[in-house]
Amino acid sequence: MNRASPGDFSAFIHIMKVSVTAGILFMPNTFRKTGYVMSVICGLLTGVIYMHNSVVLVQCSQILCRHHRLPNLDLAQTVEVSFLTGPENTRWCARGFAIFTNIIICFIQYSEVVIYILYVASSFQQAPPFDNVNQNLYSYLFYH
Repeated sequence: MNRASPGDFSAFIHIMKVSVTAGILFMPNTFRKTGYVMSVICGLLTGVIYMHNSVVLVQCSQILCRHHRLPNLDLAQTVEVSFLTGPENTRWCARGFAIFTNIIICFIQYSEVVIYILYVASSFQQAPPFDNVNQNLYSYLFYH
């Protein structure tokens, strides 16, 4: 096996790492609000749908790489090459969807960072204060 290319298990772990992200931080809150049975059912259903979409995306990327003799494609390139390979009447929007895909990825990453910051700030807010002063969440975001 080439050292530069990850194995199937390594690729699976990377996909799982991306899919879990900030959602795992709010699982206790989800279980508390919706109940154990519904949370498990919805969590498993969401996980199956997400993993299916991830596998289909990776397979499409591999097929397009072989077909066009490319070494690799990122998500936006996969979208663009998919549209360029598709029907004639959709080829004109390939570049636009590639740009849109990158914008969506940036928005998702930004929202993940905001979720982590809010989670950490609310955790600090719940910790006992050292100076016996009750501060709001925004002061923990900006001053601590």
